Amino acid sequence: MNTARASFYLKIILIAFISALVSWLVARYALHISVPTSFWVALGALLGLTLLIHIVLQKANALRPAMFVAYFMGSLTVKILFAGGLLITVGLLDRANLTFTAIGFFITYVLLTILEINSLIAQIRVDKGKN
Repeated sequence: MNTARASFYLKIILIAFISALVSWLVARYALHISVPTSFWVALGALLGLTLLIHIVLQKANALRPAMFVAYFMGSLTVKILFAGGLLITVGLLDRANLTFTAIGFFITYVLLTILEINSLIAQIRVDKGKN
């Protein structure tokens, strides 16, 4: 495994841990509730999708660098549509916990998207330096 990929995995684990810890602390000590199951499911699904998209984008950049921007914009579209669908589902099935889940989900979503962009830009710069 190359160092860029290992660094990405380490950072995604760190973001997941911090997001889970902050959510648990806010729920427990500020709101005096337990963290909703819908939040944990949403967090896991978002992490899984982010990992999958990152792997696909790395392969797309290696195979067809000229199409990378199109693939990246498509992945952002898929990710935001997934987020919307997931939150609609949470709203229908667990309306009482929708606010907590949505706020935590979108904070994590933004952090993971920033990480993904940062990681992919660094990879593109390294790849251009090799050519």
